[in-house]
Amino acid sequence: MDSLLDRYADAIVLGGITLAGFSNVFWGIATIIGTLLVSYARARAEAAGVKMESVGLAERPERIVVLALASLVTLVWSPALGWSIILLAILTNFTVLQRVIHFYRALKKKL
Repeated sequence: MDSLLDRYADAIVLGGITLAGFSNVFWGIATIIGTLLVSYARARAEAAGVKMESVGLAERPERIVVLALASLVTLVWSPALGWSIILLAILTNFTVLQRVIHFYRALKKKL
């Protein structure tokens, strides 16, 4: 079972990036919400018996890679981290939409 820190590590990192001023507050909050909803959508769907593994573009490994690469690029181009947060906001919320659609279709097949 995941510890509380593991479960919310992404949100903590994203909150730190936003509070440090590396991204716009709106995009930072949108990314945090999307990140939390990706995990929530998976948990709720799997509780209902629908497998959600590898559904969506921005699962945790992809988000970590984007943040790591953007952090490295920030050494030579300072806006990189801010742009990565915008990208993650779009991708995480799109992933939630993908998971909702996948869940709906899978539930429709069961009925």
